[in-house]
Amino acid sequence: MKKMLAILIAAAMLISGVAALADAPRYAVALAQRYVPEGARLSSTGEDDTKLELTFLDKADNQYMVVLHKSPLYLIRVNMKSTDESGGK
Repeated sequence: MKKMLAILIAAAMLISGVAALADAPRYAVALAQRYVPEGARLSSTGEDDTKLELTFLDKADNQYMVVLHKSPLYLIRVNMKSTDESGGK
C-alpha cells in the first residue's frame, strides 16, 4: 500500500512539474534555445510583468539562465554557471 502511494505521489509531482514548465510560451522557449548548447533541457521558468527567465541544464549540469523581454520578444541576456569553477592554470 505504501509503495503504491509513493508511486502516485511521484507521478503527481512529475505531472505538476511539467505543467509548470508549460507556462512559458513555446516561441519564447524556441528563442531561448538558440542561445544555449544543443541538447540542453529546460529546467525552470520565471516571469514578471516585462521579462521571462528560462533556465536550462546541459549534459555537464552547467546552468544557463536566458532572460527575454516579453513584448516585443527579444533577448536581454544569457548567464552561464559552470559546475567546474577551477579557474585558469
